[in-house]
Amino acid sequence: MQTLPLLPGPVSGRRVRFSRIWPICTVLDLKTTRIESHVTLSDGIQVAVGAHGLWKVKLHAAIDKETGAFTVAGAGVDHKCDCGKFLHTQVDAELKKSAYWRRCRDLHARFHQEAARVLQLALAGKKAAAQEAMDPDSEFARISRSLTAEMLKWRSAV
Repeated sequence: MQTLPLLPGPVSGRRVRFSRIWPICTVLDLKTTRIESHVTLSDGIQVAVGAHGLWKVKLHAAIDKETGAFTVAGAGVDHKCDCGKFLHTQVDAELKKSAYWRRCRDLHARFHQEAARVLQLALAGKKAAAQEAMDPDSEFARISRSLTAEMLKWRSAV
């Protein structure tokens, strides 16, 4: 079972179920979503892509506030975030032999290396440099787009 951070929104304080959007997710509170343990690979990939996007939102928030809910060392670790937990623990050994999984794992690790670099800039008070490091033409953005695209290719192949 994994948790995904949620953005604050109109559900403010209520328990809701996103059955029409992601039938495999249950909102437990404003901060977490539980991925049901019986999800298909396709559904798991969909949720992992969403988790990846939400992680970028947290990184933007850290730049804006010059503080974060995670450390530079923590940001550099690729197996503790929700997407990483999915890739490393929920995908079975047979599926880990696929080229899709290997490319996603490698891109995800590179994403976290870049995220740690961006966070280091943000926490050092180098807000402009951190924002530039996340610009659409940056290495961070290129890796992020590649990871999302690869995960979606994998999802469409299953």
